[in-house]
Amino acid sequence: MPDWLSSLFSLTKEISSKVALPILIATSALLFLPDTYSQTLGLDQFRDAYRIWIGVIFLISGAALITNLLWALGRFIRPTLLAWRYIRAKRANLRGLTDSEKAILRVFIDEGKASIVADMNDGDINLLEHKKIIVRSSNMSVRYTAFPYVLQPWAREYLLKHRALLED
Repeated sequence: MPDWLSSLFSLTKEISSKVALPILIATSALLFLPDTYSQTLGLDQFRDAYRIWIGVIFLISGAALITNLLWALGRFIRPTLLAWRYIRAKRANLRGLTDSEKAILRVFIDEGKASIVADMNDGDINLLEHKKIIVRSSNMSVRYTAFPYVLQPWAREYLLKHRALLED
């Protein structure tokens, strides 16, 4: 891509919408105003003399507005999209649980417990915590290595809907 074209695209991102919109309105009025109105306003000779430059400014301001709109939509949509991808990836972890992990999660789902106390040296507890399915809810231990753990809300919701995932 030529340097002037890439610098033109970077320029459109730098132009504020507050500046680009009035420029777009003014250049579109200059370009697309009927001849009778442009003659009345005395803009017909100016339009004829500088039509190419008015067209270039029209395109740049339009591109700046579209670029700013896309960036704004991206900032709005991105957190939702990232949360959806995160939950989707974590649900895949729920479909690949071992039998001992399922036994721990059954306590939350079948018995309806909000939290359990488990030894932090337990490999299955650590694996579930690493997979971000459960989380340690307090740093206060019971008997030095036993900590309370809670099930993540998204995991509880998904496991309540798909109880078959916890069957052996």
